[in-house]
Amino acid sequence: MTGNAHKPALLSVLSLSRNGDLLRRAANLLRRGGLVAFPGDCGYVLAARADDPKSLERLAELTSRSSRRPWTLYAAESNQALGYLHEPSEMVRRVAAVFWPGPLTLLSRRGEGLPEAVHRGLVKVAVHVPAHRLARALLELCRYPVVAVQAQTPQHPGGLQREAVLEFFGFGLEAVLEGREPPGNLELSVLDLGGAAPRLVRQGFLGPQDLQRVLGCFPILSSDVPTPERFTRFSPEVHLVVVEGEPDRVARRMKFQLETQGGRNSALLVTPALAGGLLADLPGLEVLPDPERLEDLSGHLFGRIRHLETQDSVRMILVQGLPREGPTAELMDRLTRVAHQVINTEDPGYDGQGGLQPRIRRRQVQASGRTSTLSTQ
Repeated sequence: MTGNAHKPALLSVLSLSRNGDLLRRAANLLRRGGLVAFPGDCGYVLAARADDPKSLERLAELTSRSSRRPWTLYAAESNQALGYLHEPSEMVRRVAAVFWPGPLTLLSRRGEGLPEAVHRGLVKVAVHVPAHRLARALLELCRYPVVAVQAQTPQHPGGLQREAVLEFFGFGLEAVLEGREPPGNLELSVLDLGGAAPRLVRQGFLGPQDLQRVLGCFPILSSDVPTPERFTRFSPEVHLVVVEGEPDRVARRMKFQLETQGGRNSALLVTPALAGGLLADLPGLEVLPDPERLEDLSGHLFGRIRHLETQDSVRMILVQGLPREGPTAELMDRLTRVAHQVINTEDPGYDGQGGLQPRIRRRQVQASGRTSTLSTQ
């Protein structure tokens, strides 16, 4: 099935028992290689048949997704999702029993037979069981694996409702499924249980305290594990650098970083107060909402990071740091946990431009009656 230029079919399932024919129609469209949007826990998601490479190519093109990225498998219930994994551990089963269906994606060692186009050769695979009843009803009818991705745009990073899905993605979809219940607006958490210890890769609706009660231990946070092990496809794949401190120093450092390391393969995300002056004419400059609009700033910032990591041309993202105290403290903490590097221009050893001055250690050396000071790095 090829991409269509007309509007997708709008399938309104107001009753699972009375509108079963519409659900079967959506399942058949997926089976034949079509793309279908349906409500999930994080707004609408766009789905394709996982074992159909052409469908995955269409979905990647429609969502401007990098061809290098693997996909998340969606399942109707826990047993189906666990069937995609290699010998799920007792901990995996315990977490699944408590949090599925719900706003949690599990990352674990993949089982045999999954299409390479889904996992892209990675040892682990992501699986999710949505809480939305209509989503699970559709997935239950699908006798084949299904992948899905959140419907979002750079301007709407927090997820889209039906009308926006039709506007931005309708040209590439075969159908949009809607039900009596609206889609959820919860951010998905991502928990990696495929390593030596549980690791919370992305904190969404579920935080470490929620998971600790079931895991029996506090999960490792991404910032606790050294690069590059801590970064998977669920965190920025490009080099994410946060620069914090006094505005003028931040601007100088971002300009220096861009000129010496990033070039035109970089993006700069700054607040309106920093958008002028030194940075005004730099390529890749994007202005974030004002920090006083905290909710807009949070959604836009992480939405842009998620979008930029899908772009093959982007190699580095420079983000202006936010105050660590006051209303932006929680947002800054979250930002630093997903960053590869945090540069504090207020560090006493910072040289005002490209980095830290060599650390000076005074060492007294007695030689021929002379006392000298040696500088060591």
